[in-house]
Amino acid sequence: MFIDFSFVDIKEKFTKSLYRFPWVILIITLSTVLSWALIYDPNIFMDHDYMKKILFCLVLGIPISIGLTVLKEASFESKIKFQIDILIVLILTLSLIYFILPEIENRGFGFKYVQIAFIAHLFVSLAPFFKITKHENLEFWSYNYFLLFRILKSGVYALTFWIGLALAITTVNLLFKTEFSKAYGYLGVLLTLMFQTWFFIAGIPESFKSLVDNFKYPNELRIFTQFALVPITVVYLIILYAYSFKILIQWSLPSGYIGWLVSSISVLGAFTLLLIHPLRKSAEHRWVNIFWKYYFVLIIPLLGLLFLALSVRIFSYGITESRFVLTICGITLSILSFYFIFKKNENIKWIPFSLMFFSLLTLAGPLDATRLSYNSQFNRFKSLIAKNNITSFENLRKTSAEDATSLNSIIYYLQNRNGKEVETYIEDNFKWIRDPKDPSPKNTTFALIDELYKIKPSDESNVNLYSNLKNNSSEPFSFAKAKIFFPLNLNNYVTIKHILKIKGVEWSVALVDDKVAFNNTKTEEIFEISLSSIFSYAIEEKQKVGNTYSDNLPEQFTSFAFEFKDLKGTFVINSIIIQINNKKRSIQQLEGLFLVN
Repeated sequence: MFIDFSFVDIKEKFTKSLYRFPWVILIITLSTVLSWALIYDPNIFMDHDYMKKILFCLVLGIPISIGLTVLKEASFESKIKFQIDILIVLILTLSLIYFILPEIENRGFGFKYVQIAFIAHLFVSLAPFFKITKHENLEFWSYNYFLLFRILKSGVYALTFWIGLALAITTVNLLFKTEFSKAYGYLGVLLTLMFQTWFFIAGIPESFKSLVDNFKYPNELRIFTQFALVPITVVYLIILYAYSFKILIQWSLPSGYIGWLVSSISVLGAFTLLLIHPLRKSAEHRWVNIFWKYYFVLIIPLLGLLFLALSVRIFSYGITESRFVLTICGITLSILSFYFIFKKNENIKWIPFSLMFFSLLTLAGPLDATRLSYNSQFNRFKSLIAKNNITSFENLRKTSAEDATSLNSIIYYLQNRNGKEVETYIEDNFKWIRDPKDPSPKNTTFALIDELYKIKPSDESNVNLYSNLKNNSSEPFSFAKAKIFFPLNLNNYVTIKHILKIKGVEWSVALVDDKVAFNNTKTEEIFEISLSSIFSYAIEEKQKVGNTYSDNLPEQFTSFAFEFKDLKGTFVINSIIIQINNKKRSIQQLEGLFLVN
């Protein structure tokens, strides 16, 4: 039940949590005030980006301070109301996080922030269990299930209050013609940071013994895992194994998506196993033990597929944060799989503990995911420059289109993580490319990017083109010589035949590659009007300015004379949609006039 205490109990729990978690309350109060200030004036910290960074760090301080309090209570059995030692550790930790996090405008900020938030929440999950206890598995499961349920409960309460009060604000605005637009934001921050967090910590028990003593596995959870999570996991395992057999038969490289799919199904499977762990030894639920026994065996070949896909892409394109994360995730899951396969009396806390350990390992230092990725891409940038010997305009223009595209994407990647470093490098090595009147390193970078963009595929096999060309000529076409004309609206997606009756003969009209084909329905004779010159024009324009989805059709390509036996005339184009993909030319749609002299 959600309502399981009176208002007196609410007051007592909230007051008790104030003394038990004083630093959590302080942090959520400061976070709420700073967030309100940003809502009131989004530009209030425009010249003080460090204030936004402090706000982000304070939000991270919420789970960290909760974890520190629970850790001290469980490990040292301390009940001191105002714990100065926790405050000192908290300040040092948040200060360290502040310096570890890159600047907010840096693209690496989001990745690093999510990584730290993930570690902080895992810390809360493990806080009472850094020392081994007798019934650790059951205690660990009960504690984390309680936290999960408490988070959902506080979230439902906060959302309910927000919807109800937001509707009240809307009603006031409508009835009294007021403009309390920012009140929604103030309310959302108050409920999310202040109410939801306070409600959550107010329910955390000081002793977890009662959770074990009164343990009863929820039947609703069993139904959910048995009939939803387990079947979904099995289905995805079957799909991934089918895909594995496919690439083995075709002897092809795995798709780039396989890494995320394998890691996602591994995490889903591990989460499912954690949820059903208390039922593992139950004779009544043998399916749990079967699923647990075979899951880790089945996931190992898929992890091999993950490493294969990652190695190919890292070798070809270097390391990025996502590839590095997938590699670490694969290593962690491999270790856990072998642990649970060969360990008889396994401890389920090693799942979150190993995830936290490897996340901490890659947070900073020699295995810093962000720095490793940056260095890998910078080295790849330098190697491509050396490979193409880009030391002059002449050599730059000889660079292959593929390498030019790679260089531009790498520059973009590096600029979004440490723009000054890459711009300084380009300024030092590419002075010959910029306008001598403008010595700015940034503009040297722009000049290089611009020149690289000008390098386009030299042959049609590399062209991927989709163009919608229209006849916008202001000069009307002369019908002086035409004895008869037919409007045509041809579509490559429709199989209905277009029949023209010319001089008593029926001709079916169809689009074939880059031609319009006319087929005599009696004699099967065929004559074609080639529109290849339009394709050549579109390819040339693409190589000049990039892919074009809408453009004018030059006058010289709007009409085509034809002659076949006794048929003579002109084919006029009003609009045409063409596509080139994998060396295949095709006319997707054509509107025009077929004039016979």
